[in-house]
Amino acid sequence: MSYEKQITKILGEHTEREGEVASLVLDFVAKNPDWEKDKEPILYEDEMIKVIDLVICQLYHRPLEYYFDKSREADKVEVRQMVCLFLRENTPYTLHKIARIVNRDHSTVVWSVKTARDRVQMERPFRENYETFKNSCLERL
Repeated sequence: MSYEKQITKILGEHTEREGEVASLVLDFVAKNPDWEKDKEPILYEDEMIKVIDLVICQLYHRPLEYYFDKSREADKVEVRQMVCLFLRENTPYTLHKIARIVNRDHSTVVWSVKTARDRVQMERPFRENYETFKNSCLERL
């Protein structure tokens, strides 16, 4: 079944006006072919992201992109938390922009920033890793 028929079927079943909502959705998609573009990560958009990528590669021997998949592995989560905290504290980026960079939603960024701040206060290894990361990034900017 084509996506048009699926949309019409799903949205048509949930409205009193048979298929009217589906028609509006299909019209929007037809007029806006890049409607999903905002959901893609925005890696390497500006100098800040390039610097962060360079530092992450030097410190952890993997590109920044490696840490932005949906994995919950501890090493990946730790790097994402550091990136979120660094971007929040050192850039004017909104939570939504940071979320797009790290391929998450804004509420996950809020959680990551809070958790990273707590870890900086309580965990010496995390604090040392974060300070090294932060200082390396700031030196290159």
